[in-house]
Amino acid sequence: MATDAIASSAIKVIGRLADTEAFEGTSGYDVLNVANWTLEKNAAWVDDGIGNNQTFLMASEDNLENLWDTAKNRPTVFARELEQLLKAGYERVGNYLLPPR
Repeated sequence: MATDAIASSAIKVIGRLADTEAFEGTSGYDVLNVANWTLEKNAAWVDDGIGNNQTFLMASEDNLENLWDTAKNRPTVFARELEQLLKAGYERVGNYLLPPR
């Protein structure tokens, strides 16, 4: 499908919701926006990008506030996304995560 080809060449945007929203609807960027969001849907979206060797952009800074949910005493979704990409061999260059070569 043509839209799949376009989406797979787009830079996937990860980070906190308030930061990723700025990229929604912007040409060249893919921001997850699905009904009935779940951690599993989020992980599958990241896995899809990994499978397509897509570049990811960190829209949020990787500081403690953005990586750890102190109220719930657990990692944020952004932290999970970063972990998923680093485990897949992605390399951080500035605010980008590049696929393994």
